[in-house]
Amino acid sequence: MIVLDISSFFSSASGGIRTYYAEKARHLPARGIECHFVVPGETAETKAFGGGWMHRVPGPPLAGSPYYRRFGDWSALVRTLVEVDPDVVEIGSHYVLPEVVVPIARRFGRRRAVVGFYHADYPSTYVGPALRRAPARFRKAAVAASWTLVRRQHRRYAATLVGSHHVADRLSEHGVPRVRWVGLGVDTETFRPREGERGDGPPVAAYVGRLSKDKELPLVLDAADRIHATTGARVVVAGAGPMARAIEAFAASRPWFDFRGHLGNRQEVAALLRASDAVLAPGRYESFSLATAEAMASGLPVIAADEGGARELVVGSGGGFRFRPGDAAALADAAEALLNLPVAERVRLGARARAYVVSDHTWERVFERVHRVYREVSH
Repeated sequence: MIVLDISSFFSSASGGIRTYYAEKARHLPARGIECHFVVPGETAETKAFGGGWMHRVPGPPLAGSPYYRRFGDWSALVRTLVEVDPDVVEIGSHYVLPEVVVPIARRFGRRRAVVGFYHADYPSTYVGPALRRAPARFRKAAVAASWTLVRRQHRRYAATLVGSHHVADRLSEHGVPRVRWVGLGVDTETFRPREGERGDGPPVAAYVGRLSKDKELPLVLDAADRIHATTGARVVVAGAGPMARAIEAFAASRPWFDFRGHLGNRQEVAALLRASDAVLAPGRYESFSLATAEAMASGLPVIAADEGGARELVVGSGGGFRFRPGDAAALADAAEALLNLPVAERVRLGARARAYVVSDHTWERVFERVHRVYREVSH
């Protein structure tokens, strides 16, 4: 079986889709699947990517986000699709790609199965928040229109894969057919608890992820002073994104606030997590929250917004505390309550969190489920 993934929301630096692709290229070839990935790039290029192949199609940078590009040379994308001749095409970006890819996938001889992966809940994550200051009637109409587009695009697919049950429920409620939960996973060997007891010093609360407003990172900045004042904790932020300069400026006057910037690989992320005591997951719009799952695999309790993918992981595991979404004071309250627990109690919560992800959120289990869907739709 040959599988080809196409997504425009891909960054070589970091991001959930990059992790998903890397793990797919590591796990599915062992199941007899040839993996190809098509993403925008500065120039045309094809090279090995783990156990698969990465095809870059020329495209310009995405406005306001230097780590991402959009497809520019559509003819090159079509040529790649025809040359690879996959059995299954998986689409990860659903604005324009289905209009181009689905008709091509159904031409040139045999019929190819097309599935979508709903990586981001864009009516809730982007459309609603972007219009929060607009008149309620206009905002409601825009969100409704975005759900109309979601239904239109996903009805083209033989299946829509999702990373969390709450997203599966939301899509089904909005009339999207053939939704299949497959989950997302964690490398539980790389992300593992620290060995031995924690040394002396103040607790460390970490945020690791994209530095952007859609992740609701401003809540961490608004809560940080109080978290430090009430717990003595150091706050560590690591990642890349449009808020990097603002965070650097915030850290400059706070010796207890550590801005690490972009971490180059998963081993660096795992090392930071092993040196931490809790992870802050402020965003309510996560469709899964790989950052939360990696923290849990590292044996850390998580302080999560009480909505979205991080909430699902914390509720499912019992490995953390929740706070009212969008409320910095509530985030500070939850962080204070967790970080002031005895160390043994925090360790117990972290062990519960790790047991949960090990039981059902390893990448091996995820790709068992993905492979099952591929077999079903391609026969």
